[in-house]
Parts: sequence; structure tokens; C-alpha cells
Amino acid sequence: MANELNTCALCGGKYEGFGNSTWGWWEMTTGCSTQEDNEKGEKYRCCDKCNAKKVVPARLYLAKMAGVKVSNGGSN
Repeated sequence: MANELNTCALCGGKYEGFGNSTWGWWEMTTGCSTQEDNEKGEKYRCCDKCNAKKVVPARLYLAKMAGVKVSNGGSN
């Protein structure tokens, strides 16, 4: 599967390999978390660029809204 080209569920671009879970993106765009959104996160994969620019920030936002202290790993 490493050489297989897949289509990013978020931008439509092509990427090689397994891709990234989009969990967090669907919850953020719909405003709620449902079983369907969780399933979309694993079913619809994204490229590395969308993961870094869209999915990870969405996950951090959701964590912050849930009251989880989010850190960039640096000293504060």
C-alpha cells in the first residue's frame, strides 16, 4: 500500500500510503461529535499537509474546548 496513490478527503489532492485519520475535523466542522463523525475520521483519510494545517489544529481546538490544557511543548 506504500506506493498506492490515494485521494485526500479534505483537499482532493493525491498522496502515497495510508494517510492520516481526519478525526477531529468532522467534529469541528459540524459542531458536534456523533458516531458518524467518529467513523468518518477513520474512513476518510487525508494527506500530510491537510493533517498539519486542518486536522491537528481542529483536534487542539476541541481539546481546549473540553478543558484540556494544551501545550506546544515549550516552557511557559
